[in-house]
Amino acid sequence: EIEYHEDYVCCVVICARGDPYVVPVKTVIKGIGLLTPAGADILYAGTAYENYENGVYCVTGGRILNVRGQTRILSLAVEKVYTFINEEGIQFDEIFYRTDIGHSQ
Repeated sequence: EIEYHEDYVCCVVICARGDPYVVPVKTVIKGIGLLTPAGADILYAGTAYENYENGVYCVTGGRILNVRGQTRILSLAVEKVYTFINEEGIQFDEIFYRTDIGHSQ
C-alpha cells in the first residue's frame, strides 16, 4: 500500500568525481556513523561493507550515497541534508555532490 505524506523531501546524491567513467573503487568512506539525526537518512548505493570489526564502507560504484532530509518545511529539509553531510564529514577520495539542490536561483 502506498502511503502519502505532506512533508518535503530533499535528496542529495554523493558521487565519485569521475562517475561514470573513472571511479575510485575500494576507497574507504569516512564519516558514516551508525546514527542519523531525526528526519535524515542515508540510502546506500555504490558501497560495500568491507570490515565488519570496524564498520568500514568502501566505494564500489559511481553514485555512492543518497542523503535525504524530510520535514514539513522545504528549507529545513534542505538544511538537514547539507548539515548532515558537512557535520558528519562524509568524505572519500574524489567526492562530489551538488550544493544547489533545493535552492532557488
